[in-house]
Amino acid sequence: MLDIDIMPVVLTTLAIVIAVIFFRRNGSDRDTNGKEAGKRYPPSLPSFPIVGSLPFVTGGMHVMPEFFMKTAEKLGPVFTFNVGSRYGKAYSSKWR
Repeated sequence: MLDIDIMPVVLTTLAIVIAVIFFRRNGSDRDTNGKEAGKRYPPSLPSFPIVGSLPFVTGGMHVMPEFFMKTAEKLGPVFTFNVGSRYGKAYSSKWR
């Protein structure tokens, strides 16, 4: 039988799989001219991994509408925020 140390083969295969997952590019990142199109996301409140944007929401539940209106004045009529691990979008109809 062959005496092959299997650990380097497993580690190399694992490294290749991880590299393919992280550095994979698909065709949807290109615009109609074939140039790379940047993904345009709306501005966002800062967030932390577990609690999301909740630490940055000032005041309480009774001032939540005013908070979102002030945030819309800073970030624009559409902005995003995270509540825990959930992704949310806020739309403001009052924009100057």
